[in-house]
Amino acid sequence: MSQYDTLFPASAPSDGNPFAIRDLWRNSSFTHDPSDSALFSFSFTEPEPEPTISTKQPSDALFQIPPSLEVPHLPGLDNNPWKLPSFLSDSFDLHSDPSTVAGDDSALFSSIYEDEDLLDPESESYDIWRDPETTRKNGEERYYQWDSFLVEGANSERNGYLTEAGPAVLDAALQTEGDSGYVVRSDIFGKCLLHLGLGRSSVLFRWDRRIKAFRPVKEGLRVSGTTAGAMESIVKTFAECGGNIRMLQKFSEEVYKDYSASRPALVALAKCATTILESVQKRLSISSRTVQSLLHLRAVIRDPALIVEAFAQIISAVKDSQDDTQLLSRLFDAVQQQNHKSAWLKPLLVETLARVSRPWLEFVEQWIGLDAAAGGIGVGDLIKEGSFVGVEEETRMDENGREKLVRNYHFEKSQIPSFVSAEMAETVFETGRSLRFLEAFHPAHPLAIAGKRKIDAPKLNWRFDWKDVEGLQQQAKEYEQNLKEAIQKYTNQEPISPETDDAMDIDPIYVFETFGKTKDELNSGILASLEAMSKPLPPVEDIPANTTSRTSDAHNSDHLSNLVLNLTRLSSITSSALTTFSPPLPITPLLSFTPVLTTQCRLISSSCLKMFFTEHSLLSHLSILRQFHLFGSGVFSSLLSSALFDPDLDSTERIDGTYRSGGRMGLKLGSRDTWPPASSELRLALMDVLTRSIDGTSSAYSLSNADLPGGLSFAVREMSDQELEACMDADSIFALDFLKLEYVPPEPLGAVITPTALWRYDKIFRLLLRVRRMVFVVGTLWKGGRSRPGAGGKGRGGVEQKFSIEARHFVVTLANYLIESGIGTTWQRFESRLATLAASAGAGGETLDHLRQLHEGVLDRIMFATLSRKRQQPVMKIVDEIFGMVLRFARLQRMRETNPGEEDDGQEVERLYKAFRRRVGIFIGVCRGLSEKRGYGEGRKDAAAGGTGIEGGFKEEANLLGMLLLGLEMGGYYSKGGRG
Repeated sequence: MSQYDTLFPASAPSDGNPFAIRDLWRNSSFTHDPSDSALFSFSFTEPEPEPTISTKQPSDALFQIPPSLEVPHLPGLDNNPWKLPSFLSDSFDLHSDPSTVAGDDSALFSSIYEDEDLLDPESESYDIWRDPETTRKNGEERYYQWDSFLVEGANSERNGYLTEAGPAVLDAALQTEGDSGYVVRSDIFGKCLLHLGLGRSSVLFRWDRRIKAFRPVKEGLRVSGTTAGAMESIVKTFAECGGNIRMLQKFSEEVYKDYSASRPALVALAKCATTILESVQKRLSISSRTVQSLLHLRAVIRDPALIVEAFAQIISAVKDSQDDTQLLSRLFDAVQQQNHKSAWLKPLLVETLARVSRPWLEFVEQWIGLDAAAGGIGVGDLIKEGSFVGVEEETRMDENGREKLVRNYHFEKSQIPSFVSAEMAETVFETGRSLRFLEAFHPAHPLAIAGKRKIDAPKLNWRFDWKDVEGLQQQAKEYEQNLKEAIQKYTNQEPISPETDDAMDIDPIYVFETFGKTKDELNSGILASLEAMSKPLPPVEDIPANTTSRTSDAHNSDHLSNLVLNLTRLSSITSSALTTFSPPLPITPLLSFTPVLTTQCRLISSSCLKMFFTEHSLLSHLSILRQFHLFGSGVFSSLLSSALFDPDLDSTERIDGTYRSGGRMGLKLGSRDTWPPASSELRLALMDVLTRSIDGTSSAYSLSNADLPGGLSFAVREMSDQELEACMDADSIFALDFLKLEYVPPEPLGAVITPTALWRYDKIFRLLLRVRRMVFVVGTLWKGGRSRPGAGGKGRGGVEQKFSIEARHFVVTLANYLIESGIGTTWQRFESRLATLAASAGAGGETLDHLRQLHEGVLDRIMFATLSRKRQQPVMKIVDEIFGMVLRFARLQRMRETNPGEEDDGQEVERLYKAFRRRVGIFIGVCRGLSEKRGYGEGRKDAAAGGTGIEGGFKEEANLLGMLLLGLEMGGYYSKGGRG
């Protein structure tokens, strides 16, 4: 049975009289004087003296446990037990380590309630409510309440709550219940809490390296008047803040260990962490007079702890990133998450995002010409590891046969932060690559002298306010207008005066002039500087409250620190930090960067396209490729066919005892016994074909090969052993596969006429060369078929004649389809689109990449229409087999004409004819199936069809095959049982 059972019985009296409780008027067991008749009245005795010990090391004597249930007499509290005095004394520094306090130990551990200033009327800390003369009158206790205020002479009873009796009573009750813990002096406990919140070890709390957290030296620490559980929640707040500060300090130290090797964005993040820590320490640099209680101290650290916690979560999310791109992506996501959790932290979060992403934005500014790169635009040092611009250097042969070092830039899509869209990133890359062409070939162009022109370009800064976004639009318009005027002057050959270093304004604050000054003037300057440095720093609270908004065009070095100090004010936070209507963070990058990037892209693209069309004759080079590689020139096709196949020309072979006549010579494929020809024979046969084709006349040697665009010339293709073996058979379809046209696009046309495009040109040229040979062969078959006996269709002569007619029909129809439909119609649309681009010069936002995609896309469509793509190889294999049968038939005829005495039974010709008709029928069937197949030609859209103005994709190819079928059918001849 406990002592409380006598005060509060288990059951009420049965008669229902509430005043019939036994010993109702008996005094509480907590009162010292049982003669006092008042309910729950208190009287106190003098406290026992406290032991005085040193606090240099933790000791059990620091933790005081009341010896008994007797409540000690507390001076000043007997008249006003509800008043809780300040727990801190002015004689102690909050920011010094309590474990190293020197001086009189008794001063550290004097009673927290024995404060002379509180009772001294002359002191600033004098409390009138602690003066007995003000709380008592004629020995009569009076407690003012509404009842006593309304009724004169009324007096209220004492408060009966245990917690209102003072801290000593609560300590005694806790001791009785066995939950007393360790009582620590309030001033020592408060100082240790403050050190704990700042991440420092103290006499009460130590940093545990094993668990990486702070731990108390003893469990159940508390101050008088509180429970250990209540103090635990307060200590937890300070411990978490201190642990987060430790983590941020460790992160910054690791980054600064190797500053030069660290990534720029990571270094910027470490600097932000350092600034925030310094600002938090400045905020917690408070005077002991300003802290009234532990709860007040907890209120002081609440907002700084939230800031440190939010930043610690951001660091934890990004510190394991592999490169700056991944770091920026994770940081952007983390800022969005923290913004949703704590909207009042948005100014601090977005400022951190702006500072960390600044190195990446500076690289973009240098890449697209908004700012000059160190050492000039286009230097190799600009391309840093981890950037979205990759560079490869290789040695190529120019159009004159000289070696040249070429730097190729390629787009690294994986190195783009998540807040930048793929379209914007590609625009940035193409804009920078186009700028390199301007810098290389037109170094005096206004766009190529960034940093030297007098036109200020807008920077790529984050715009977190709608007003800044609107201002950016106006800046972009003014910048574009001024740059257009400069470009127009450059086009009209007007002199441009670039801004030199001498003309640049220098901030006077960085100038220390000593030359020409007297000794007295120098001494005066030094004394003025010393006087300025001796002035005390302004207090933290004097910082203006309107620093939560920042300018968009300049970074204030103290802006981040000011944000932390303003957000952690104990007074209300400035309304602008919480009520500013700003754009949503996900669309902020689009609003901040798109106007500037679009303007710069439009200006650079327009200038580059004009340069390509006017000064570098892009249309002329594309016309050369069309005439020769795609057999668009009839003169070239005729001259090449004659040089390769005409049997009436002089032979290029060297025959013993025979001298060359010096006239026109040819390789005479089909009329010679040895193959392939030697390289000297190729030069003799083809030396003037290209020059005569360009002239369009019969005069030779009017141009040398060096004068041809792109160094155009015939060359021998690099081939495998299997391909070389196939070329050695003069009667095979592969006999001319070793011959190619060599073309090297002059700089900077290589940006449009790429190696991919040249490979497609070469593949189409090889197909057209085979077809041109077949056209010449079937022409000779037609002549031989008419001279054979039995031309009416009976006997061997009839089969040969039908074979000749059908072979000629198939080859000529296919050749017309390839030249006219497969190439001609597509190229006409391409030329029309080029004329539009040349007239507009990129006014529609087209870039060099659009032009490249247009060119490569047209070639891809031509390959598809001519059955030259990889997936169409089975169809083309049938065509090769048909061509091979026609060549064997031509060989049989040539042998019969060479040896007229030899006779055969015609079975070989009959067999070839049946196989020929069978293969033609199969080819027609496959083409019919493809043309009637649903979706044929619609499964893939090239860049030319999708984005550059040539409509239709591959849909027309199905119709083109229908036109080929219509020409081959001959009124249904192959489809009506005549398939052999």
